Amino acid sequence: MNTRHEQLKELFDLFEGAREERLTEKEFARLDHLVATDEFSCRLYVKYMNMCSDLRHFEYLDQNCTSEEPCEFCDPKEFNYILRALAAEEKNAEVYEDLAVKDEQEQHVIATVHDYPHEREYAKWPIVTFAVSAAAMLMLAVIILFVPGTPEIVAYVGDSVDTSWQIGHPDQNNMDAMREGSYSLGDGLLEMDFLNGAEVVVEGPASFELSTTSRMKLSAGKMYARVDGSISEFVVETPDGLVVDRGTEFGVNVNPETATTETHVYKGRVDLFADKNATSSKMLSLMGGQAGKVSKGRLQTVSLKREHFKTFVPSEYERYARSLKPAVYWRFEPGAAQSLTDLLDRSRVNIKYKGTIDLVSGPFGPEVPECAAAKLHGDESLISVPAAGIRSGPDERLTQTSYSYSLWIRADKLAPQLILSSTNRAKVRYRLITIDEDGKIAYVWYKTRKDPELASISSKEPLKPTKWYHTVITVDGKGYGQLYINGELQSQLKRLDAQYFAAKFYGNWQLGFNPRLSDEMPQLQSFDGAISEITEYDRILSPVEISKLYKAGIESMN
Repeated sequence: MNTRHEQLKELFDLFEGAREERLTEKEFARLDHLVATDEFSCRLYVKYMNMCSDLRHFEYLDQNCTSEEPCEFCDPKEFNYILRALAAEEKNAEVYEDLAVKDEQEQHVIATVHDYPHEREYAKWPIVTFAVSAAAMLMLAVIILFVPGTPEIVAYVGDSVDTSWQIGHPDQNNMDAMREGSYSLGDGLLEMDFLNGAEVVVEGPASFELSTTSRMKLSAGKMYARVDGSISEFVVETPDGLVVDRGTEFGVNVNPETATTETHVYKGRVDLFADKNATSSKMLSLMGGQAGKVSKGRLQTVSLKREHFKTFVPSEYERYARSLKPAVYWRFEPGAAQSLTDLLDRSRVNIKYKGTIDLVSGPFGPEVPECAAAKLHGDESLISVPAAGIRSGPDERLTQTSYSYSLWIRADKLAPQLILSSTNRAKVRYRLITIDEDGKIAYVWYKTRKDPELASISSKEPLKPTKWYHTVITVDGKGYGQLYINGELQSQLKRLDAQYFAAKFYGNWQLGFNPRLSDEMPQLQSFDGAISEITEYDRILSPVEISKLYKAGIESMN
């Protein structure tokens, strides 16, 4: 039995069970999933239930018609016409009650379902339902199985940004399905969710062909694949060879001008073949952290490049945050909470950490896994970023006297806590993001030795535990500060000499516990919560930009 037969059988079994209210909890969950995620199942379900509803309506009017003149539902001529049509549709179905002659079968159905005008109380619903269901199943099976020219669906578009198509395009009438065939992506990023569970990101320009749910051909361009270990294999064919995945994450770059295919493996194992027959004698086995290439039949290892591939389609939040041209954009890499990446140049930031640091879903949930968060447990755990990690190349990026912080914060308990701190080179002046004794987010300018607390601004309302908050702090060169929570202005303050606030005087960043402040500010406990999407701009973000940034985050959540 092919997959289409199996699909139809499963669907009609579930539909019948739903109509008769005999589905188990597991079967009902399966039906709910199919109707919610598969357009064909959804359309068929609606048509099936509409048919049932119409037949119910027909039966009711037939039994309760009070019209003096026969209406279309109780007129025996009209009704007999309907039954003859149904019997005609049944000519290829199984014979009802072993009646071999079609006319006898038709008369039997008519007599049983509507023995007009005699007063007989037969239940017409099961017979009519059987007839219509059999005919409907037959017609749908014929249409699906024998209508030529419709390629199989092998994947669906998970996400995309700025895509332009030169050859082929997703089936927009079927939930952006990707069918068997050739495609040419002129520009943009495309994420495909294959039916076997593999996730593939293609970066334009690229030419590729989809063959099956576990095989594709990349003729030119770059792709990145995430393949679950439960999948037996995922094969990428190229003009130069074959890439066979063994449950991993890897990238493939095909350059037709140099007749070269490069494969970079980040997790698991990939076998790279120098021919399309997967000859073992021409194979290079690559493990996580290794890369290789095949060119003109020759295999060799090359250096791994982490920044070489787009691993995810950027979220709405990331796209808008980047458009504002940040000076720093830090993200915790999926799979390693102790690894911090600068998204601006895909470089790894040299950090130090202490205590328990876990990686958890970020503010946009597990559906946006690249926007992960670092979870600190309040046990003096910390992430320390040296000043060198805040700069790129020979030029310091944070040199302006005006700046804006943007980050997402989730407090898992409400108590006075230190979330983030940065200090000047002399380690005398600090900028702190804290949770105060009232459970509010506060931004504090702090000076040791004299005048221990220079100034602070805080949110209007206390936080709710385990809820994500988008926090933005802006400060200009004159010490005029503003705090925004979820796109709304909370408080503002103008205070003191500009040198206390200038970004260029501050270097090291500390997330969580800061041992230098533990003696002077003992009321601040170690942070118990999560931090994500840390961004700093070397200018003041406008209220409109801050509001749009938060709304982009809401879009990413949805």
